Amino acid sequence: MLAHWFHGVTRFPWDSEVYWALSAPEVFFHYPKGIRGYFYPLLLLPAHFLSHNLPGYELYPYRIISSVAFGYVLTNTLPSLYVHLFGGQLSLTRRLVLPALVLILFPGLIIYPLSDLPAFILFISATHFAFKIRNAGSIRAASAWALLAGVFSAASYNTRTIYLFPLAFLALAIPFYVLADRSLRQRGLVVAAFVVGVVVVSVPQSIINHNTQGTWSPAVIAQRTEKSLFALQLMWGITMQRYETSIDPAAPAPSRYFLDGAGERLFAKAKLEERDVTIASYLALVLRYPMEFLGIYGRHLVNGLDLRDGEVYINDVTASSQNVAVFNFLVLCAGLFVAMMRFTGLHSLQVQVKLPVDAHRIDAQPAWPAWLLLWLLPVIAILPGAIETRFFLPLHLLVYCTLAFRTSFDEAAAFIKKYWGVLCCGVVLLGALYFAVSTATMSSLAYSIPPVYRLGQ
Repeated sequence: MLAHWFHGVTRFPWDSEVYWALSAPEVFFHYPKGIRGYFYPLLLLPAHFLSHNLPGYELYPYRIISSVAFGYVLTNTLPSLYVHLFGGQLSLTRRLVLPALVLILFPGLIIYPLSDLPAFILFISATHFAFKIRNAGSIRAASAWALLAGVFSAASYNTRTIYLFPLAFLALAIPFYVLADRSLRQRGLVVAAFVVGVVVVSVPQSIINHNTQGTWSPAVIAQRTEKSLFALQLMWGITMQRYETSIDPAAPAPSRYFLDGAGERLFAKAKLEERDVTIASYLALVLRYPMEFLGIYGRHLVNGLDLRDGEVYINDVTASSQNVAVFNFLVLCAGLFVAMMRFTGLHSLQVQVKLPVDAHRIDAQPAWPAWLLLWLLPVIAILPGAIETRFFLPLHLLVYCTLAFRTSFDEAAAFIKKYWGVLCCGVVLLGALYFAVSTATMSSLAYSIPPVYRLGQ
C-alpha cells in the first residue's frame, strides 16, 4: 500500500493495461484471438469486478487485494520455503527485509498488474506444496498436496510460459526425490494427483484455444505468427542486450532497444534470414560460434542484474538512474558475499564467532544445489533471449532472501574486519567489470526496431 501511495499510479499502460482489460468479466469468457494464458486475468477478475462497481475507488480493490497477497507471500511463504531449502534464520525483522527491498528496487511489479511476480509466487507456492508431500501422514494427504502442487505449477506456466521448464523439473523431483523412499504404487498415485492438478488448469486453456485458434492444445499459444515466440526471442537476443518501455510523452518512441554491436556483427556474418528462426538453427549457431555466444550471454547476465528503473515503465527518459544502479549493485555484492560465506565455507577462514543460544538456525537441504537450479530455471531459460530486468526477478529475490535469512552479522563483521582490503579490491574489480558492460549498454540506445526484430513478423 505504501508503494501504491508513493507512486500514485492512476492508469495502467501497455502490458499491464492488456492484463487489466482481459480480466473484465465481460471479456473473460470471450477472449480475443492472440492472447496468451488465462490464469492471471482470472486472478485479477475479482479486483476488476469490484473496481467496476465502486465508482470513485476504481484502483483500490486491486491495491488492497494485491498488497495482501504479495505481503503474505513475501513475509511468510517465500521465507519459509527459502529457509527450508537453503537454511537460515527467521524473525520478524528478517522477514521484513524482503518486501522492503522489493518496495525500493522493484515497485513496478507491485503497483502494476504484471505477470512476473504472480508467476514466480505461483511456482514458489507449488514448490512449497511439493515439500509438504514428504511429511504427509497418509497417501491421501500426500495426494492432496500433490494436486495443489500440480495446480499451482501449471498456473505459473499459464501465467508466464517460461515456467514450463520448472514445471517439468518439479514433476520429476516429486517421484525421484520427494518420494524416493516410498513404494512405486504410492509414488504413482501421488504423481497421478499432480498430473490431475495440471489438467485442471489446462482444460480451460484448451477450450479457449479451441474457440480462438481452432485447436484443443492445452499449451499457451504465445506466438502471433507461424514462428515460435521462443525461437524469435533467441534470435532477438543475438543483437539486443535488453529493452525497456517508456511512458514519457517526450520519448521518441515507447520502446527503448539497447543493441549489441558484437551480436550485430555476428548476425551479419552468419547471414541469418527468416528461415533460420528455429530453435534447431539457433543451437547450431551456438555450436558454430561458442565464444561469441559466451560473450553475449555474459552481457545479458550483467544487464539482467543491472536494475536501473524498477518501476518497469520509465516516466522520464532524461532522468539519471545511476543512484539506483549503484544501490542495486551493492545489494548484489552483499548477497554474493553472504552466499560465499554460508555455502562455500569461506567463514572458516576467520575466528569463529559464538552465536547466541536463541539463534535457531535451520540447515540447508542436502540437495540444495538441485533446488537452486529449480529456483533459477526461469532466469537460465530466458538468459539467451532479449531481456528486461524484470525477467531476472527470481535471481534478485534469491539475493534478497540470502541477505535476509542467511546473514550472520557477527560473523560478517569479524570477516570484514579481518579481510577488508581483499573485499574492497573484489568489490572494485567487480564494479569495474559490471559498470563497464552496463555503461556500454546504456550508450547503445535505439528507438527504432532492429532488423533482427523484424524476423518472423
